[in-house]
Amino acid sequence: MQAQQQLVDRLTPKIKEKLDAVFLRCDINGDGVISREELLAAFQDAAGRGSRAVKFFNVMDTDASGTVTKEEFMFFWAKIYDNGGSERDILSELDLVL
Repeated sequence: MQAQQQLVDRLTPKIKEKLDAVFLRCDINGDGVISREELLAAFQDAAGRGSRAVKFFNVMDTDASGTVTKEEFMFFWAKIYDNGGSERDILSELDLVL
């Protein structure tokens, strides 16, 4: 857990702000987690990218609970950033959901 948080802490303030907004947008029922259906709905609204949402969800749901917590969501994007994803590319991807 600590290693995950360290990775999340490396995200830029802009990315963290956008991730917060996207998480809230995807958490349609406001229960603090994102279901597969919620993520699919958010991504389908974003130019028909539903199939990509399913792939993202399967990777983000690290504990296989059927929901994605904010921590799992942030960690997913932190790994992308840590593996060379640029701030610009990540923000562009997230903009598609907002």
